[in-house]
Amino acid sequence: MECGQVPEKSGDVWAEDNCKDWLDVQVTDAVDEDKNKCSYTITRTYWAVDACGNLGTATQVITA
Repeated sequence: MECGQVPEKSGDVWAEDNCKDWLDVQVTDAVDEDKNKCSYTITRTYWAVDACGNLGTATQVITA
């Protein structure tokens, strides 16, 4: 990908449990930039917590 063209966070990520067909999914980005700011790694974590406090996560790594 080109410098500065970070992909949008996916709206296709979903979570469910035995009680609910849909849980609210949160997104957190951790960015590790090089000095020139055109070389970087983004670790994007999608996560959801159910009513019992169980946590589910998925991680996407984006490099440029």
